[in-house]
Order: sequence, then structure tokens, then C-alpha cells
Amino acid sequence: NHGGGFRSLNLTKDIAWDDTSGGDKITMPELEDALSAINTQMGKKIDIVGMDACFMAMTEVAYQIKDYADILVASEASEPFDGWPYDTILGELVGNPLISSGQLAVDIVDKYIFSYPYGSVTQSAIDLSYMDTLTSQLSDLALAIMDDSLTLKSKYILASVGSQYYGDPDFIDLYDFCNQLLTYSNSLEVKTIALNIQQTLNYAVIKSGYSGGSVSGSKGLSIYFPYIAYHYYYNYTNFSQDTLWDEMLSYLGY
Repeated sequence: NHGGGFRSLNLTKDIAWDDTSGGDKITMPELEDALSAINTQMGKKIDIVGMDACFMAMTEVAYQIKDYADILVASEASEPFDGWPYDTILGELVGNPLISSGQLAVDIVDKYIFSYPYGSVTQSAIDLSYMDTLTSQLSDLALAIMDDSLTLKSKYILASVGSQYYGDPDFIDLYDFCNQLLTYSNSLEVKTIALNIQQTLNYAVIKSGYSGGSVSGSKGLSIYFPYIAYHYYYNYTNFSQDTLWDEMLSYLGY
């Protein structure tokens, strides 16, 4: 069972890569369809969608499922083979069955990070009710970058390269990317939007944790920014279709 963010490749599937079924997996559109069916059956949103897989704490993933769940718990980075410590997580739920979904999400993050004191791991809980606001701001940011005549395109690429990245260098921490924009961009509009995005993230990220210096720039939610080449599968994500992010990447030469 592996995860690869939004993407579908031989070695980085979307999620739930089945080693026993010819490498079948759940794509983001398939996941959305499944969650929609569950919502219809339940008559309400799912409290928590937990993804015990690599690279799933992405803006694109969160946006894809925002209408079907309240909270996403996932990792920006890769996850060790043992995954979540289900014994302590479920022990908490059994001992306190009336625990709120928000507190349980926080406990999952804390217990996961505690279980890997010597590894480079991340885990975060995301309030999906903020995704529409965040996505609108990101589309505004993309437009501001494309309209920026004061900053070389190469500076924006340097901002992405200088951001916290993970086992897949195409996935960078969004909050840290905004920090880099404050350094590399000459546009007041870009900088203002970047600060607004950080403020929204401060509300949207219920809890974020990490262990290990190589992921110390992690703030809870990553985003796609190609290290070398644009991947066509990105066009199938709701985030790509509903924002100007992919147009911005094309503008920058990807």
C-alpha cells in the first residue's frame, strides 16, 4: 500500500497500490467517487479521512476530497514501512469513544511523530473547510506571478527549489514556498498574497508535526511544483482544472 500524492506512475501510484493485483491503485478521481458514494449512504460528511501512505498531505489531494470529509490526516513526506501506530491510536479511541474528530486527528499526528523519534517523518491534520479559500488565494498567486514584470521567471524557480521538499522533489511545502517568495519576488502583490496564504494555512492546519532535520521546514501541506518536467496527469486533478496553477507552471517553462 503506497501513496504518491496526486500522481500515477509505475513507482508512485496515487494511493492504495495493491502489490497483489498487478499494481492496481486508487486514483484521485476514483477516491472522490468512492467518498461521494459514502457520503450519500451516510447522509453526512466523513469526520476524518486518514491516509497512511506517502506524500498524501497535498493541497491537490485535500482539494479533491474537501466536499466529502471534514479533516484530512496525512503525511507530506514518505512514510516508514510500519506506518501509523494503530495500537496507540485505536487505544485512545477505545478509551475515549466520545473524543471529538478534531482531537482524534491531533492525537493521530502526535502519536505518529512520537513513534518515529529517529526518522525523517511528517504528519498533519487539515481542516478541509478552508480549502476553497486557500485554493482561491493560490489561483490569485498564480495570476500575480504571471503578471509580474519585476521578477525574472528564474527567481520563482529558485523559490521552488529552495523550498522544503520530500522524497519526490516535485512536492514542496506550501508554507515554506511562500517564505521563499518573500525573498525572491520583487512583486508587492505576490508577497501580499503569499502572506495571506500563510495566514490561511495557520487556520487550516489543525496540527502539524515532524521528526528529523531533513523535514524541519514542513508546515503541514505540500503542493506540486515540478523539479524538472511537468506531469500530464496533473491535468486530471480538480485543483488543476479549477485554478491557474497549471497555467502558471506552463508560464514558467514547465
